[in-house]
Amino acid sequence: MAGKSVLDFGSGYGGRTVRYGKFASRVCGIEPVEAHIDAGKEFANQEGATNVEFKLCGDYDIPYDDNTFDMVVTFDVLEHVADPRKSLAEIYRVLKPDGTVFAVFPLYRGMFAHHLDYITLAPAIHILFDPRRVMRVVNGLLDTKYADVEVTRHPAAGTSYDGKKPVMPTLNGMGLNDFKRNAEAFEIVDLDQVSVFRHYLGGRSILSRFTGPLMRLSPTISEVLTFHVCTVMKPRKER
Repeated sequence: MAGKSVLDFGSGYGGRTVRYGKFASRVCGIEPVEAHIDAGKEFANQEGATNVEFKLCGDYDIPYDDNTFDMVVTFDVLEHVADPRKSLAEIYRVLKPDGTVFAVFPLYRGMFAHHLDYITLAPAIHILFDPRRVMRVVNGLLDTKYADVEVTRHPAAGTSYDGKKPVMPTLNGMGLNDFKRNAEAFEIVDLDQVSVFRHYLGGRSILSRFTGPLMRLSPTISEVLTFHVCTVMKPRKER
C-alpha cells in the first residue's frame, strides 16, 4: 500500500481503514450505514489520520470518479451487497487500469456462512433447512430465550441476487462460480479457497491436510468446507 491511493469498499466502523492510512498515501472508506461512517471519522480524528476519509454510499454507487484508485480492498462485504455484478462493475470503474483488487469473502454455502454465530455455531443450518424456516426460529429465539442479545429481529429470508432461491437475510447467495462469472471484467491473479479447518486449526493440522484435496473438488463439496475466499484481481486490459 505504500504510496498508493486505496478504496476500502465496505469499511465498517473504520478500524482497518485508518490502519491502512499508516501505509497508503490516501485511503477512502465507503459504507451504506451513516453511524459507521461517523464512527470511522471520529476514529480517524482521534488517530490524526489526515489522509483518511469516509463517505456514505450504497452497494453500487461509489462516489468517486473513474480511474481514481491504485487499490481496492474489501473484507467480508461482497457476500452482502444486493447485486455483486453491479458492485464489481463499480469497483472496476473507479480502479486505475493498472490497479489491484484484494477481496476476502465467504461463499454462501460455506458451513458457517449463515452469520448466526451470535446464537449458534451449528454448521450448515442454512443449507440443511429452508432459510425462511431458519429465520422464523431465530426471530422466535430473539423474542424469548435470547431477548437480552443486542440484535434486533431480522427481516424475513430474502432472495438471491439472481432471483433463483431463498437466502438468509442480508446475504446474496453468491457461490464460487457465481463470483467468477460476476468478476469477468477482472483477471483473477490468485484465488485461495481457505477451508474451515485451515482457518481455525492452521495449515499443518491433520484435518487441514486431509481436507486439502477436497477443496479441489466441485463446488458442491468444496464450498461447504470453505471458510472464506481470498482473491487478488487485476482489471483486464480491454477496458
